[in-house]
Amino acid sequence: MSSSPRLRLLVVYASEDGHTRDMAEHVAEGARGHADTHVVLRQASRASGKDLARCDGLLAGTPVHMAGMDWRLKRFIDGCNPVWMDDHLEGKPVGAFATGGGYGNAGGGCDQALLGVLSAFAAMGMVPVPLPKSMPGYAHGGTPWGPWIRTETTAMRERAPSPAALKLAARHGLNVARMMHALAAAKPFARR
Repeated sequence: MSSSPRLRLLVVYASEDGHTRDMAEHVAEGARGHADTHVVLRQASRASGKDLARCDGLLAGTPVHMAGMDWRLKRFIDGCNPVWMDDHLEGKPVGAFATGGGYGNAGGGCDQALLGVLSAFAAMGMVPVPLPKSMPGYAHGGTPWGPWIRTETTAMRERAPSPAALKLAARHGLNVARMMHALAAAKPFARR
């Protein structure tokens, strides 16, 4: 029997063609690898501030649109203002993941979309969890801000995600779950 409390990790995502949903499932699978972690998987269009208020940690995923996050994830974030105002999120970890195609080495703006997601939740007092370059598989889909999967070739033809990138996504899910347990025990922000 474990002595740590069972903590709740919310994985919220938006998906159009199923790529981000598949990545969300891998991230969730990785997070479930940490004992005493209950993972809740929600589409952004079905998630609410109540889901966010009940979580002990968050992973947010988005397809990239013009180097930014999907509108459904943005709407979810904007709808969480009451949770932010009540300081429910301070000191809780947040990780991000993205899918994208197009030009450039980071899937047509995945790096910028990841930064947008993390900065929105950091403004709510959450603690962003990076993806260190030392992680196995980093070369196949890593940025310092989180994992990403290329969904199209540079010729704009759909492509399947690499198994290495999906493993990296799962590893990131596990790392965010580990950070969630560490932060829950640490109470990282001093009030006075």
